[in-house]
Amino acid sequence: MSELCIIAIGTCLPFAETYNQLKMMPDYVAPKYRPFKFSNYQSNFLGHQFNEIEVDFKKFGIPPLFRKAIASETYLALKSTEDALSTINQTSWNRDKVDIFCGTSLGFDVTYNNATKVSAVKACADLADKSPQAISFVDNFKDDIKREFGCTSHDRVGEMASTIPARIAHFLKVRGKCQTIEALDLTGLHLLQLAQDVLCQPDTDVVILTTVQRFNDELICQLIAQKSNFNNDVINLSEGAITLVVKRYEDALNDQDPILAVLSEIQLKPLKETIKPYTTSQLSAKKILRNGQLGFGLSNHVFLTLVSQIMKKELDVCITDHSMQQQYWSLQCNSKGTNRNRNTQLNQDIAIVSYTPFAGSCHDKVDFWHKLSLGEDDICTLPNSRLNKNAFLRMGAAQKLSTYAIQGSYLRDLDKLDELIAIPIMPIRLREMDNIQKLSLICASKIRSSTTTGAKYGVILASNLCLSQERDLISQSRFEQIQAINSDIKKPQFPLLTHYTLDGLIASGSANLISQVFNLNAECYAVEAACASSLAAIHNGVRALQSNRLDVVITGGFELPANERDMVLCSAQMMLSKNKISPFSQSADGFSPGDGGALFVLKRLSDAKKSNDKICAVIKSVSGSCDAKSMTAPDQEGQVLAMTKALSLTSVNIEDIQVVEAHGTGTTVGDVIEIGSIKQVYESTSRQKPLQIGSVKFNFGHCFAGSGSLGLSKLLLSFEHKKIPPTPLRGVINNTLSISSIPANITQENLPWAEQKQVAALNSFGTGGLNYHLILEKEN
Repeated sequence: MSELCIIAIGTCLPFAETYNQLKMMPDYVAPKYRPFKFSNYQSNFLGHQFNEIEVDFKKFGIPPLFRKAIASETYLALKSTEDALSTINQTSWNRDKVDIFCGTSLGFDVTYNNATKVSAVKACADLADKSPQAISFVDNFKDDIKREFGCTSHDRVGEMASTIPARIAHFLKVRGKCQTIEALDLTGLHLLQLAQDVLCQPDTDVVILTTVQRFNDELICQLIAQKSNFNNDVINLSEGAITLVVKRYEDALNDQDPILAVLSEIQLKPLKETIKPYTTSQLSAKKILRNGQLGFGLSNHVFLTLVSQIMKKELDVCITDHSMQQQYWSLQCNSKGTNRNRNTQLNQDIAIVSYTPFAGSCHDKVDFWHKLSLGEDDICTLPNSRLNKNAFLRMGAAQKLSTYAIQGSYLRDLDKLDELIAIPIMPIRLREMDNIQKLSLICASKIRSSTTTGAKYGVILASNLCLSQERDLISQSRFEQIQAINSDIKKPQFPLLTHYTLDGLIASGSANLISQVFNLNAECYAVEAACASSLAAIHNGVRALQSNRLDVVITGGFELPANERDMVLCSAQMMLSKNKISPFSQSADGFSPGDGGALFVLKRLSDAKKSNDKICAVIKSVSGSCDAKSMTAPDQEGQVLAMTKALSLTSVNIEDIQVVEAHGTGTTVGDVIEIGSIKQVYESTSRQKPLQIGSVKFNFGHCFAGSGSLGLSKLLLSFEHKKIPPTPLRGVINNTLSISSIPANITQENLPWAEQKQVAALNSFGTGGLNYHLILEKEN
């Protein structure tokens, strides 16, 4: 594992909009803390908070249509990145190998607004109930809500955490891998570890890391204070964004880059374990921040501490701290490196030793395969418990705060998840848990037999980074704004806040829960890369195993988009089908939402063989790209880049690939472009049989962050049963799909898959042009 060299720093903080301004602070001490303000009232919380954020939309390439929908966190991250990049020469960079990884925690301002708007409309419909004028009453109320909160067709895109790295990539015109992660105050540490991992492989040369944090509601400040026991630590909150540009130390030397600091030992342990003896002086992160009056930045915590030492040029130290999740971390920060590489191998094969899907009405592999093999779909009319028709269903053209779609694959047992959890959980904690956390724990209990004693674990899970539990809590706390519009709307009963409330609403809470329940002492964080989130999480797990930092990784992803909020926001962009999702069909008009996802256990293939593990399949390679062109429209060039990068990391030839599990969202533009990308990469006159193409979204709808996990589960079950299941066409095939020259078929019936070596590829593409591609193999 290469030493990590920081070659540039950028900041956008309330008291220092650039890194140069930060360095010019007298005695490196920030201004006095001020009271935080929320909705024009002053709170009891002190710290550093932004009042207004000015953004040059044109400079950052943000079209007028998107400007009202973009989160303020995105602006801060763009300004911080611009500051960092202004100080270094980028002419020698291979733009295809510049990765952008961001970190943030808790919801954005626009996320909370969207949740509040949808909750308000539902409450209004409950008030109108069965009145003959209910629909007109609700629609008039929607007009009031739109005037009060604003409403655009791109609200869904603006609230996604993964649009931050996508926007940065578009601004910089780089095309490496992009994603956003969350781990509360450990977010920065995991970003640094991820950078170390990816720089061990040849598909990455430069990594741009940005953490960004805002505290968008007083309730969030209360929960953080309750969890962190701030009264003892006397630490105040601090907003802002920080960017680090990092390279391999040896590359920085060769390229004559400025060397601001070199990071070597980046460690994370349970508090009860002792990190190996320090060779340099040891400094407390909290003390560093307290002395500089910099505040507690949550996601920015590690970076803010690190930058404070670098700007003072007080290096050759080991920075230490304990986290909110009771883990102890240390970071060796030196003035120069040793040019010493650890023992890592390029692109080691990674074994999948266990997995389990959970989607719609299917709780396990048996039910899941039954649907696949019969070519059946799990999509149906959503019940009123999942979609309030009076509140939201408006057939015909798209309307704000409404949906024209009524079909989806919903989790039938959503209200029974507590009963499906096989492990005893304290009732108070169970009550606070988001459904994504419950679903993750249910699936983890099915694969825990594959755990290994004494191994270094990671739990890296994909999901939306603002879970429903958080959105619901914040929207309930803001109901006074709704009652100001209509005083007859009943205010919901506000839940009791406990020590577990914050744990139950954070995205990384799913990974933390699995680690704690099964005593794994794992490195835990959540990943979002839009609809490519699952493959992004799997990519991170693969890289952590290949760098030898971890021994076992539990990964995958879940999302539950068959809900009113997601259907309303997606309908505004005309993303949804008016009927059922129809991949590759002439009648394709959008996707149907689907609840679910899957978990996988990964090990290095060599370790799996030593342990005599069942090897379900071998990941030969995984890589990704960013289109860097459009935030909403797919781009063939970017998709092709992800595929070619993955293929470049393995000896697998394009003729060896027998099946491609496509992203296949059933949108006219998306299907045509994806098939064009597959054709450009996999077309070959040497192919002995037609390439088989399918999409699991036909069966279970679009599962957003969980979609890649379901696609991978489908391939693993196909390997196991030695059959390629169909993706039936609804009607006739789209005649503009260029499949005959590949040659390829959209699989229409169960086909035998009896080759001695089964080889497949998996596409997963996300909003903002985030593309991932995985090559999978099984030897029979």
